[in-house]
Amino acid sequence: MNFLVFLRYVGTILVIVGYYVLLYVSVFWGIVLRMIANIILLPWAIKNKLWDFVILLGFFLVIEFHKFYTILMGD
Repeated sequence: MNFLVFLRYVGTILVIVGYYVLLYVSVFWGIVLRMIANIILLPWAIKNKLWDFVILLGFFLVIEFHKFYTILMGD
């Protein structure tokens, strides 16, 4: 198995776990997991030239980083 494919599997699992944690456990840790998942998924998407997916991941990263920053700074 290719390392980037392995990262894709791990990233996809983290996206799902991150959504669960975001909804039912903690917003902070859910955002952290989702940010890590999106960063893990980026190299695979870039290698396979899935530019629409790269743009979507980048968009989600911006939103998640903003929420992360808001939580850290206390609104």
